[in-house]
Amino acid sequence: MDKRVSFLVGLGTLLALAPACGSNCLDDGLAWSQSLEQCNNASATDSNSDTDATTSTTSTSDATATTSASATATMSGTDSATESTGAPTQYCLDADMDGQGDPTMCVPSGGDIPPGYVPNGDDCDDSDPFTFTGAAEIEDPLACMTDADDDGWGEPNPKPGVVPGTDCDDNNPYAFPGAAEIEDPDACMEDEDDDGWGDVDPPPGVTPGTDCVDTDANTYPGAAENDDPQACMTDADGDGHGDSMPPPGSVPGTDCDDSDPNTFPGAAPNDDPDACMKDADGDDWGDDNPPPGVEPGTDCDDSEEHTFPGAAENEVPPGECMRDVDDDGWGDDNPPPSVTPGSDCNDTDALVFEMCADCTPDEKFCMGDELHLCNMNGTGSKLEEVCEFGCDMDGQKCWEELTVDAGESICIDMGAMAQLQAVAMGGDGNYTWDWTPPDTLDNPSIDNPVATPANATTYTVTVTDGLNGMASDKVSVFIKDASLALSDVECKITNFAWGGAPSVNWNWNPNLTELCQLNNSTPTARFCGWSLDNANLQGHFQVKTTSDDDYVGFLWGIQPFDQMTEEPKQFYFMSWKQANQLGFCPGAPQSGQAGILVKRIDVKDPMNAPLTCADFHDPNDTANSVVLATPAQFTQAGWLDNVPYTFDLTHTPTDFTLKVINDNNMQTVAEKTFMDNTYPNGQVGFYAYSQQNACFSNFKTSCL
Repeated sequence: MDKRVSFLVGLGTLLALAPACGSNCLDDGLAWSQSLEQCNNASATDSNSDTDATTSTTSTSDATATTSASATATMSGTDSATESTGAPTQYCLDADMDGQGDPTMCVPSGGDIPPGYVPNGDDCDDSDPFTFTGAAEIEDPLACMTDADDDGWGEPNPKPGVVPGTDCDDNNPYAFPGAAEIEDPDACMEDEDDDGWGDVDPPPGVTPGTDCVDTDANTYPGAAENDDPQACMTDADGDGHGDSMPPPGSVPGTDCDDSDPNTFPGAAPNDDPDACMKDADGDDWGDDNPPPGVEPGTDCDDSEEHTFPGAAENEVPPGECMRDVDDDGWGDDNPPPSVTPGSDCNDTDALVFEMCADCTPDEKFCMGDELHLCNMNGTGSKLEEVCEFGCDMDGQKCWEELTVDAGESICIDMGAMAQLQAVAMGGDGNYTWDWTPPDTLDNPSIDNPVATPANATTYTVTVTDGLNGMASDKVSVFIKDASLALSDVECKITNFAWGGAPSVNWNWNPNLTELCQLNNSTPTARFCGWSLDNANLQGHFQVKTTSDDDYVGFLWGIQPFDQMTEEPKQFYFMSWKQANQLGFCPGAPQSGQAGILVKRIDVKDPMNAPLTCADFHDPNDTANSVVLATPAQFTQAGWLDNVPYTFDLTHTPTDFTLKVINDNNMQTVAEKTFMDNTYPNGQVGFYAYSQQNACFSNFKTSCL
């Protein structure tokens, strides 16, 4: 975009922000944007407007020159084309097409703008397209100046009527005040190569700098700080040494190859601390075959840091240029060309350097849990890979990690059979199977037993391979339309340590299929063994009291419990508080908000950074939790005393959906789908904290 157009757009925005005859009447500097009727209405509302006074004052200031030159040049032209309201009264000729009109060549406004005219008279020289208000936008965006070289600074000796600027050479876009900001941020210098240093021999009128070659950004005073921190040198490769054959005008340095940062005096101190050599591998030995002009060193392979003279100190003679990767003092017996062979038949193992086992040249083979590649001579090998899960001798590869997938949740009719199917991958392929509990399976020692459970049951399959690798997975079988048992057998109790000494009383009533926490308890949960995997869980919960206003909630997607703390450390969590009680958790002032909070819990270090109250109830991320929905994002309504609710959870491998319904009026309290697949399946739990008579009843599952 032309700088004049760019400036006019910016100036239009600036003027549009300043009131004219009221906030509805604005002039954008290019075209009138409001009707005259709107302007007059605003003016009638605000009699004796400040704008009229300002216009009158400005006109007087123009005559007496009591204001700045820039204000005079700008405001006097504007008054000639507009009323005090800001509405255009005339259109002015824009002969030089810079967007600003000649205040002496105007016609009355009315109807369409004539061709070649603009609704302002702000141009102090309408014969020069480089002269207009804001031409020198860096110097003064409101002054009418000349900027012929388009560098943002004004001509110091312009035509009469034009505000002078401070550009020492307005025909040179590289010369302006502060061009050489490193050398002098105020002086008007020339910096053609934009390196921050001024040309030592600029055109007349421009302050000389100290840049000896102002057409090369790599040449300036101090460029080669290792040679001379003050001299004007060339350092193209950035190694701190100056080019020994620089452009004319630049002081020669000592760098014999200024195109390579690995080549400079002292690069190879083990060969010669002063010579200009090349050391590409950083072993302090110089390349023995460098480019022309660079002094040769004695490194026979300058691409390998383990190859240099004396690398294999145990060999005879000890100063030969050999490769010793395993650093055992013996040289590789099969190195690259140009490297002297040593006697180490296995240069990947510091404990093996002689009497290496014979192998098939260039073939892979297993040595314990290591995969090796035999050398071309068949006398030794190099390590290819350490096999984490064992090495396949026959296949000449590493075994993959042993994993097993027990499949998704299964729903059957009461008395029906469920076909289980586990799939193992990785390991050595010699699998044995073990399913638990075994009493409702036809054969717990195969991959696909038939299950006939009387109640919802989660089966665990453990697969073992021939290398004694083991992997486990779970699958739940649910009975359609049957309420889940939440007894001590199916569900375990966890009292979270952050709540202090436990005070709990979970009570299971099988006749009502209802589980209640009767105490005003410390934080506690009842975790059930069955796992949701692509399934729906639905049931009822209710606070059967008018006492207190604290927490009930749910946990799901629970991964295996931590064996040390016996607490779950990875799960999703929903808590619901009846009323505000800010600062409920110590050190967490926003905790205790009324409504439903949903979080994802992940305890990475349960011993040193265990779960806290804030992890559960602060509506902000913590060390162990991430907020998925605050009360403000889900619902800020609290639960109601003695009102039954339906909790509906659909959990899939890619997302989960929460829904809470008031059973009395069947109104949905809150519903939201969370696109989070961190825990694609897992166990379920029921939560209560500081709230007595929190009851959960008649929970059922269905498969998706």
